[in-house]
Amino acid sequence: FKSGQVLDLVSASLKLGFAVAINSLINGFRAAVSFLCYFITDGSMWKGLGTLLLGLAASFGLAILNAFEMPITYSTGTLDAQRENNRLTGQTNDLLKDLNKTVGKLGGTKQAAFG
Repeated sequence: FKSGQVLDLVSASLKLGFAVAINSLINGFRAAVSFLCYFITDGSMWKGLGTLLLGLAASFGLAILNAFEMPITYSTGTLDAQRENNRLTGQTNDLLKDLNKTVGKLGGTKQAAFG
């Protein structure tokens, strides 16, 4: 300490510490790049990513189907009701024709009036 080299010793220590820090940082970047390269070229990563994307697509499709479920159910119910109405109208028309024939056979007018 008496020789005045304390400042040189502190300066050399700081330079050495800075060099070690930069070296550690570069080694960290190298490890990160190496891991990233391995991760990208590894087949199991792509398999897992494909499975994930298929799962997301299936979830999205299910969400879309659920969103349209109510209108589809409503329109299906409306169509079923319309079919049933058409069937009942046809049966009613057949009954009225038969009633008209029966009234005609009994000597009544050919056209029965319903009202």
